[in-house]
Amino acid sequence: DPLDCIERVKDETCALYVDDELLLRYRALSDSTLEVNPDYFATQYIVYPLRYDLDPKISFLMKRWMYAAIANGTLNDLYEKYFAVQLCPLGKTGPNCDLPCDPKHGESNRDGKCICESTKWTGSDCSIEVMEDINLIPPGLKITAYIIFAFTALAIVLCALWLFLKRKKLQVKNRQALLLG
Repeated sequence: DPLDCIERVKDETCALYVDDELLLRYRALSDSTLEVNPDYFATQYIVYPLRYDLDPKISFLMKRWMYAAIANGTLNDLYEKYFAVQLCPLGKTGPNCDLPCDPKHGESNRDGKCICESTKWTGSDCSIEVMEDINLIPPGLKITAYIIFAFTALAIVLCALWLFLKRKKLQVKNRQALLLG
């Protein structure tokens, strides 16, 4: 569990991966004992194998480019530019990280969208408090319930009408309780 692991990170008994830096940055807002320093995050590269049917010349050039990038130290820059997930700074969201996102009630996900921590907060920046959420029933479910209720009420009315019209028939009289006589 990532949240449980955050407590153990302080004692250096747990390791977190990939998107956990964002989780740690938000957790550090409310936990003054948690210090988030980017220097402690290890770079982890994702390796993709080359296709077996790739032109040998292209394969050779790709391998040469990768080895050269590792050797001259530019692989980190290439990774950061093309593959690393760019996280918005705390309190910002949007594709260019230029929109606000209230850090106390929401957080920016890896796509730059502000996600509110609960249904009590709403708005594009999670800053609008929902005073009272009176109805959480979706409109489609309401319509379905009204239709079922209408069919049930119609069936009851039709049964009562049939009983009233056939009250003198032997079939109805035999099924009545003795006290209704």
